[in-house]
Amino acid sequence: GRIARPLKDGWFEGTYLGVDIDTEMIEYCRNAFAASRFQFLLSPHKSKTYSPNGGAAHDARQASLSIAEPDSKDFVYSVSLYSHLLEAEFAEYLGESFRILRSGGWMYLCFFCMEDVDLGPRWTFAHRRGNAFVENDDLPEAAVAYKKAHVVRLAESWGFREVTVIPHAVQS
Repeated sequence: GRIARPLKDGWFEGTYLGVDIDTEMIEYCRNAFAASRFQFLLSPHKSKTYSPNGGAAHDARQASLSIAEPDSKDFVYSVSLYSHLLEAEFAEYLGESFRILRSGGWMYLCFFCMEDVDLGPRWTFAHRRGNAFVENDDLPEAAVAYKKAHVVRLAESWGFREVTVIPHAVQS
């Protein structure tokens, strides 16, 4: 809803599709935004950190991720998503984003990039889970980082043609 809110006014003439893991937030958004222009879907993923009931095992899923019809979206914008995804879900969301984008579409995402994030008292990413670096081993989805080369390779493997990582001390 935080991205949908500025689009609520009349200047935005398109449609918006939001996805979240939090049932309460999805219900709030479904009630706060006009269904004719705004749609909100509950992610099938579970997270110890962000699922309302504390989550199930990380790899337990209710269903596969299917956000929209193939080739149906012009722009995919993911803020504060990839910074909470372990490796399998990172790849799944990236693949689904590519699948739903029209030819010539754009995707913008933020993630913690190990080469760019300001490591120190706030972020250490000291724990490894495959290619993922997690801040908290007990709540791994709380904050997850990746190396730049891994993210670029993964994006290209799904078919993204131009991949640029813009460095930032928090999320690149």
